[in-house]
This record gives sequence, C-alpha cells and structure tokens, in this order.
Amino acid sequence: MQNVEAPALAVTVPVLTRGLNDKNEEVKRTCCLIVDNMCKLVEDPAEVLPLMPKLEPLVKNATQKISDPEARGMAEKAYKTLQKAAGEGAESLQQVSMDVAKKQVEGALGDKKGSGDVYEAELTHVSALAACAANMRVFDEKSWKSDVGYLAPFDSVTEQLRSKMEVAAKPKEEVEEEDTEGVDLYKGAFSFAYGTLTLLRDAKMHLKRNRFYGLLGPNQCGKTTLMRAIANEQLEGFPKRDELKSVFVEHEIEDEEVGVQDDGFPILSVDKPGWWWVVHTCNDIYKLEPPVKEDTVTGWQREVSFFIIFYKIYGIHFF
Repeated sequence: MQNVEAPALAVTVPVLTRGLNDKNEEVKRTCCLIVDNMCKLVEDPAEVLPLMPKLEPLVKNATQKISDPEARGMAEKAYKTLQKAAGEGAESLQQVSMDVAKKQVEGALGDKKGSGDVYEAELTHVSALAACAANMRVFDEKSWKSDVGYLAPFDSVTEQLRSKMEVAAKPKEEVEEEDTEGVDLYKGAFSFAYGTLTLLRDAKMHLKRNRFYGLLGPNQCGKTTLMRAIANEQLEGFPKRDELKSVFVEHEIEDEEVGVQDDGFPILSVDKPGWWWVVHTCNDIYKLEPPVKEDTVTGWQREVSFFIIFYKIYGIHFF
C-alpha cells in the first residue's frame, strides 16, 4: 500500500513554496511545522526524494533567515526531519530524469510517435508523470494506466513503458565480494511485510552450508519477527521447509503440561532438559522424517554445543 503522506506533501508543495518565500515569519513557521509533521510519517525515502530539489533549499533558507528564535527552531527541526525522511536517497536510489523518461516514452512508442505542438505537449506531460512515478517507486499497473498513460497513443504502450522505467529506477547494486568456497544453501532475495508496513523489500541473502550466521540489531527492530516469519514460511521468495529446513526456538516459552509424575504432580515443559526441547521441536512441531531420537541428540550434546546440534539437523539455524 502506498504511503499517503508523501503524495499529500507533494500536493501542498506549491502552497508551501509560496509560504516559505513569504516575508511573514509566522507563515514560514507554519509551513515548517507542516513539513515536519508530514515527513515524520513518510516510510520510504523514494517517496520524498522527488520533492527535495524544490523543498530542501526553501526549508534550509528558513533556518538561516528567520530571526525569531522559536520559529527558527521549528525550521531547524523541520529541516532535520526532511533530511531524515529522504535518508541516503541521493546515494542509494537512482533518480530518473525528465530527459531519460522522454527517451523511454519515445522508444516505447516507436512508429506510433506523433508530431506537432499538441503531441509535444502531451509527450512532455506523460514523460514528467512517468519520471515522477518512477522516482517515487510507484509501479502499480493500475496506477500507471489511470494516471500516467491515459492519453492516446501513450495508452497503447503503458505496460511496456512501466517495465522500462522500473528497470531504469532500480537502485544501484552494491558489489560484494563473491564467496566461491563451499556449497550454497540459499542465494536469493526476499520481501517481508507486516500488515501494511513493508519491513524488507528485495533483501539479498547468501548462505553457505556448514557456516554459522548471526542476526544482529537493536531491541525492537524486528529480529524475532523475521525469524518467526522464516519458520512459518511467511517470507515472499524465501525457500519453504520442503527445500530448506529452518527452525526458530522461542526464548520465551509458556509452561505446558507434558506429563504426570508418579505422585500425581504435573511435569512442565520448562522442567525438561535441553535434549527434550530438540526432540520435541523437531518431531512434534516440525514433524521431521525420519524422527530425531533422544540418543542421537544426547550424543551430539556430548560433542558439540546446542546451536551446532540444530545446525547438524537442519543445515542452518538462525540465532
């Protein structure tokens, strides 16, 4: 789902431009407050990047020329929020220029290109819409048909144009040193959304067999959510368990009764030893075939650590 705040900000840019150029400092302060509030809700830097050339100089100018300390403080706050919303956009995201978009449109049209002042005006208009949509990373087919290529003859090449522009707007690929040693366990990209919030988009991962990998990050950044999604086969593009077996063992497990002692008192799961959890997780939760046996797990425990036990069973373990 497209975040609505960036388009709303785009619509108000003409008003904000006029307000930030106004001599009245209270008007400038109000405009900075609007920029600050809207930018706080922008999730994807690509959505605000097309507005930066117009908006950033005006807000920066307000931080330097407003004399009232409180209003100037609001401008400085808005400027920081605007920069944060844009992220490292200029470095990490490709920007499609108007000229590039125009060439793509004409290339898609081929022999269908028209002539005359009306055609040139329409070509410029459609090219501007295509460039803006590409820079905001909006590649929804329905949106392009209704909002970009709705004029003839452009409506006949909308899908072709959309595909070309999506390629042109692809982020610059980071060149990583290829590890050629060992057997690939998984190499690919996946995406992950939580409700309407996209947490990961085309995240690249390359895993080798017989290697250990750690997932690092601050509290509440989504590590547990990601590991649980892998175990529950909820990652788009990530192998299912019939291709790559993966297990996530919760570190906070609720007590459950798993047996009864001779004296009638219940046996709780939290009282069980480590080997029982390995066997229980493999056989009862993931129902692996052939089942894992107690003597096999206890034998491994004498040789290696807990994490390596899981590693031997599944080939990989996220911890």
